[in-house]
Amino acid sequence: MRAHRPAPAWLIGGAATAVAAGYLVFGYLPGRRDTLELRRELSEAQGFVDQIDTLRMAMESTRNEWERAQTYVDERRSASSARGVTELLGEIHLLARSHGTTASRFDPQPTRQYAQIGRIPVLLTCAGTFAQIAAFLQELERLEHTVWIERLRMERSAKNTGDVQCELDLEIFVDNPVNSGQVKQSG
Repeated sequence: MRAHRPAPAWLIGGAATAVAAGYLVFGYLPGRRDTLELRRELSEAQGFVDQIDTLRMAMESTRNEWERAQTYVDERRSASSARGVTELLGEIHLLARSHGTTASRFDPQPTRQYAQIGRIPVLLTCAGTFAQIAAFLQELERLEHTVWIERLRMERSAKNTGDVQCELDLEIFVDNPVNSGQVKQSG
């Protein structure tokens, strides 16, 4: 009978190294690659989740801004239809006088009706100091109605008193109550 001889140490060491190398190449490295890919995907997903709060706040801010704009438009529409054109023209004339200017011409032209709005041209000539006219123009901008200044011409008064003569071509916009969305909304 032959005696069983133990395997040489180098053979056992080589086999162990081969098994370790096989595990490293076929088990650990592919698993490590998969683990790194899963971590990257998880990090991307976490980035999207982190953005949800930011997007929610941005959506809420946009919604609030839209509501404020809608409120502003509704107020403008109700103001322009609730008050007559005559009252508006009277208010402009009073504004001119209240700032110390003297209106020498206040000539509303016929209203031009468009699909949704009306456009009222007004020719206005007034005189006063530069500061008085500037204050009047600032108040004109603050009116509830949209007012465009199509033409503005200022000249020093011929009397050399320090006064200025101002000629304005105004365009005042009001809702067309027949076709505007306001009638449809309220009805």
